[in-house]
Amino acid sequence: MIYDVVIIGASASGMSAAVAAARKKHTVLLLEANEELGKKIKVTGNGRCNLANSYFDRDCVRSDNRAFLDRFFHEGSYTRVLDFFLSLGLSCVEKNGYYYPHSLEATSVIRAFDAALFSLGVEVLYKRKVKSVVKEDTKFIVDCDDQSYEGRNVILATGGLAYPKGGSDGSGYALAESFGIDLVETKPALVPLLSDASICNTLAGVRYPAKATLKVKGMDIASEEGEVQFTDYGLSGIVIFNLSRMVNRALEKSMGDAVISLDLMPDYSFDELVSHFDYLIMNAGHIKTGDFLECLYPKKLAGVLLEKCGFRYGIKAKSLGVDDIRKLARVSKELEFHITGSKGYDMAQTTAGGISLDEMNDDFSCKKVQGLYAVGELLDVDGKCGGYNLTFAILSGIKAGENIS
Repeated sequence: MIYDVVIIGASASGMSAAVAAARKKHTVLLLEANEELGKKIKVTGNGRCNLANSYFDRDCVRSDNRAFLDRFFHEGSYTRVLDFFLSLGLSCVEKNGYYYPHSLEATSVIRAFDAALFSLGVEVLYKRKVKSVVKEDTKFIVDCDDQSYEGRNVILATGGLAYPKGGSDGSGYALAESFGIDLVETKPALVPLLSDASICNTLAGVRYPAKATLKVKGMDIASEEGEVQFTDYGLSGIVIFNLSRMVNRALEKSMGDAVISLDLMPDYSFDELVSHFDYLIMNAGHIKTGDFLECLYPKKLAGVLLEKCGFRYGIKAKSLGVDDIRKLARVSKELEFHITGSKGYDMAQTTAGGISLDEMNDDFSCKKVQGLYAVGELLDVDGKCGGYNLTFAILSGIKAGENIS
């Protein structure tokens, strides 16, 4: 049998493409290397599956080809995702702009896809690891371990390299390269960062809101504000994840030392913070310096600041001079961590880089090979935390599936 389209990978993008193509009355074969659908979906959003976000600007999603993304995304893109899932019988709930399945369980998303694929007559085959894809005249030969399949069109939806436990092994890149398609070098994204700072062990387990700024060669590159998680190996948390793409790029290009500088008091300018500390000390000058800091920060963090400033715990806060207070304000505004790397693809949520968007038409068909499409994480597109990666995966899959010729 020659299928209208063979889709490689039952990822979010692959299943979305299968539903869209089947609704256009195409015969669809979906090949999945795992033993189940959407294995990676299960762990997204800590198992709650953040599908979309009502907030969007052009910096929420990144790529070397900005023009392609600007054509694809627009304000209100999230409503297309919500409408798609409503058509599958899945309603969503909004929490501060973040959209989740109403059950708050990622498995509900997989059930909705499974039911839709079955009802639309999509043939799904599991444990089918694709070894090669070859085009012969007007059809593709998709070769697996034990059998070959034929399709007039092929959609690559294998995902990238992030979270290999879910089956992501980068095999889609090799399939694309076999057709002469160019790739942007890949790096882990949305991943914890490693630091050789001696204070990491001391701060392990602390969570604290801060403004995190990436500095390369002393220059500010990007900033994110929110909760930072301190670990024995370095830094984690959403703000760190959002900066990790740029950190890894900077380290890759040997641009010099990468430093994450934490502003623990972002609501104050330096001079305002000096005045604030001075006011607090003036009103509670009897308090010990260590106790004063522990009234401001978690105990472990207060201890680190005390050590960095060279203050003794038991001295009276009122004994701190102007220079001492300015030193405390400076350390509070610029607590620095030298970054040596990241935790890699094992702990990454997505992949930066991949198939260059320069190779793609706006319907996600490949310019060099008629009938070949690529969608989702396989492409050089990665978003911040907040549902943006799933939004892109789902919408790119729908777009490709609807435009199968």
